[in-house]
Amino acid sequence: MLRRKEYERNLNQIFNKICDDSDFKTKLNNIDTYIVTKHNVSCIEYINGAKELSQASVAELYWLYESVRNQMGDEINRDFDFSSCFSNAEVTSYRKQKAVKEEAQVYPLRFSAMQIADDQWVGTISNHQLYDMYLGQAIRYNLNTQRPAKYTTRNGVREYRISLNKKSVQEIRKQLQDHTFIPNDISLNINADNPDVMWDWNGKEIIVEQGVMDIIDGYHRFKAIIEETTENPNFEVKFVLNIMNFSTEKACNYIAQQDKRNKIDKKYAKSLDITNPRYYMVNRLNEDVTSPLYGMIKKDDKTLIDYTRFFTFVDKNFENTVKDRIVAQRAYKALKQAFTAVVDADLVQWSKEKLPTYRELYLCTYIGSKGFENGSSMQEIALQTIEAMKNIEQVPSTKIDNGQFTKQSEQRLITYYDRFLQMDKQD
Repeated sequence: MLRRKEYERNLNQIFNKICDDSDFKTKLNNIDTYIVTKHNVSCIEYINGAKELSQASVAELYWLYESVRNQMGDEINRDFDFSSCFSNAEVTSYRKQKAVKEEAQVYPLRFSAMQIADDQWVGTISNHQLYDMYLGQAIRYNLNTQRPAKYTTRNGVREYRISLNKKSVQEIRKQLQDHTFIPNDISLNINADNPDVMWDWNGKEIIVEQGVMDIIDGYHRFKAIIEETTENPNFEVKFVLNIMNFSTEKACNYIAQQDKRNKIDKKYAKSLDITNPRYYMVNRLNEDVTSPLYGMIKKDDKTLIDYTRFFTFVDKNFENTVKDRIVAQRAYKALKQAFTAVVDADLVQWSKEKLPTYRELYLCTYIGSKGFENGSSMQEIALQTIEAMKNIEQVPSTKIDNGQFTKQSEQRLITYYDRFLQMDKQD
């Protein structure tokens, strides 16, 4: 193949032009259906941007061109001659070639499940069964029933990509590796042409003799499972599996219904994540009997320090320096020292009856985080916190005084706190 990078760039531009059409989802799915029918493999992840074209084989690149040309005619070569990138021998070979699937026997698919409606079942699925289905092209990403795709600009080129948060995928993978991920559900919809589905009442199984499944909820979990199972074949985990036999219209309605669920506040949800190393720091401050804040932090007691608000202070100040539990244990010492210093200096006397103000909480958290970041000694952190606490009334009023963290409030306070740190250095 000649001029591959130029070929990939121009093919992406063709996909982008198709996406400007109001009926782009149907057209993109038709491109993949042509390849599946003729060459026995799905290329949808290259079409929707889940995979880079640089990962495709030369045969797949040709099949993508062939399928788009089948839709667009010779117009595809108007700005770039795609056909000139392949030799006559390559064209002859790829035209009739069919992909060899890594997993020859995918069907029948069998799932232990419970039927809850004529077209809906609930069961379980292992990562290995999901992986086999992926290799066997039994699962696809259907643009008609998934979250909307979006445009991105990369190296000056505007590209069309599905809404995949790669950071979320990696976070799920890390939790899978650490055995801290709590398995939840993945939803698959059997909605191919003439799906052959049977429910075995005796064996309590749903049996799929044929039919491709659309993944309509849990795509990030699916991607994380596939990546982790590929790299670690001995990895094992099970998930709750929702299986539907919905029409496209009903599948879309299901997704809309899922989206209407009341969502938990993001800050609160983050404060519940036990895999977050800053979670350890906040809870340690509350459970350590030698901590000045021992027993004063709680989620559901308005008479004590609000857990979520204080967690946000700690999380925001330490998120760039505390990435794992080992580092969190060292950072905790710096954080605790900042609070201990002002109590030992008799600047404050905190108790459940006389709680620290949010201004005081933020001040100690910030000084502790800066001390840890700069590698300051425990004595230096103590002196810096004491100096800042003596001048705390000079600090202007901000939303943080009410426990509400905002970037604007943070910047106003940092201006004063950094001034106190400089005063301490001069002394």
